[in-house]
Amino acid sequence: MSSTATHPERAGILLADDMEENLTAPEAVLASLNEPLVRARSGEEAMKALLRQPIARWNASGQRSRT
Repeated sequence: MSSTATHPERAGILLADDMEENLTAPEAVLASLNEPLVRARSGEEAMKALLRQPIARWNASGQRSRT
């Protein structure tokens, strides 16, 4: 698992897929948001990322919150 940026105080955006090439397009689109992006290449890596740092999520009303 790799993180494109380290911002412990900011919630990251988790990108998870077991195929590296499937992370390229979403990462390119989301990079313009200037938010920390966290890559995970497996479910296990994604779960570890959730435990290690805050990850942003969107609720049904479209508001950003932290996990």
